[in-house]
Amino acid sequence: MTTVHIYTVTKQPATRFRVPDFHGWVRNAKRRLLWCRSCERQRWAQNLVVQAYYDDVRFYCRSGHGCAK
Repeated sequence: MTTVHIYTVTKQPATRFRVPDFHGWVRNAKRRLLWCRSCERQRWAQNLVVQAYYDDVRFYCRSGHGCAK
């Protein structure tokens, strides 16, 4: 039996976030357009949060700003 472990960090603002096993911070301008994973639309970074996994980074609308999923 194989067990899969996914390591994640809590949701962070898309304008400044850390990725596991990556040294330093990732920064985006507030008005940079990024794709929301839930609604599949481009949104400003200031209206998104990031869920950073060890092998992927996913952007979602911040609560009250867009799809809110």
